[in-house]
Amino acid sequence: MGLKNLCLLLISTSLFSSEVYFYQNKKKVFITPTQLKLSNARVATHSFDTIKYFTTSNNILLGITNEILVKYRNMYALEKIQLRYSLVPIKRITHDIYLYKIDDADLTLKISNALYEEDDIEYAHPNFIKKTQNR
Repeated sequence: MGLKNLCLLLISTSLFSSEVYFYQNKKKVFITPTQLKLSNARVATHSFDTIKYFTTSNNILLGITNEILVKYRNMYALEKIQLRYSLVPIKRITHDIYLYKIDDADLTLKISNALYEEDDIEYAHPNFIKKTQNR
């Protein structure tokens, strides 16, 4: 599936779905866009224009950029997945976990959710920016 077809598919599905979510522990976590923002010190490595902010049902503030974390179940699929979703590798975290960049930050959730649903992927989610919490 080419990038153009993928973009058309993602745009058309977003027109018919108002639910915004990401996957965590095999469940959908629904989030709501917000005007709240994290302090400048927490987002120094990203352009402020590319960060979209959301809150969870637990009122946790999340910043989402154009980065996605992906853990592969099947490493033989790495190249195929990278090409299919136009993923640009930023960093190899472990032998099967990669940090990727995508061109359009508005598609981060759609692409990370599509990746999560791939058989060859263990998990995929945006590389969230969030406030650190003391335990």
